[in-house]
Amino acid sequence: MSKVDGRGTAGGSATRGLFTLEFRRGGEWFVGRLLEVPGVSSRGATLDELRENIQDAYDLMVTQERSPAPAAAQRQPVELVL
Repeated sequence: MSKVDGRGTAGGSATRGLFTLEFRRGGEWFVGRLLEVPGVSSRGATLDELRENIQDAYDLMVTQERSPAPAAAQRQPVELVL
């Protein structure tokens, strides 16, 4: 396993977080995912390229625009067992 830095911007300054990159060799590719962020996965021809692609995938996951909910939609808190 390898650790990668996550980045984001807040008020123009970058913030960083440490995540766990789990990866394997799949044929000609390094294939990996961030364990702490479900849905963030990618591949690269090299481990460095995988790290760059994981950063891009993370950025897309946390910054993507979401369409507004229909006017009739309701919200309420929900407690989940962890």
